[in-house]
Amino acid sequence: MSPTIDEGDLTMEITYTKDRNYLVPKHGLPEQADHTLQDKYGSMMHQYLKDHRPILWERMILDGTLFIHLLQIDRAAYDWLEHAKAAKATAAFKSAGPMKQVELMNTCKASA
Repeated sequence: MSPTIDEGDLTMEITYTKDRNYLVPKHGLPEQADHTLQDKYGSMMHQYLKDHRPILWERMILDGTLFIHLLQIDRAAYDWLEHAKAAKATAAFKSAGPMKQVELMNTCKASA
């Protein structure tokens, strides 16, 4: 048995299981991505959301989007770092001058 509730833009389907003579609604959190795949930047974002944006953090957990978001943050950060390394914006390039390094980093940001 699965009636549908429609409140404007919010549509939610409720499923029930029969327990003796009662229909009990099934509820729980949605399936989430494997959160062990996140790395440094995903962990930093997770800590920031938990400490400074607790309402958003809880909503993302309940929606099942938190760990997907953290993985996207990780990928974006590492892509940006790879792009910066490809542009040779490393410590060796700092010796050429700080303005040249700033110029390269701005180019990396603009192309990302």
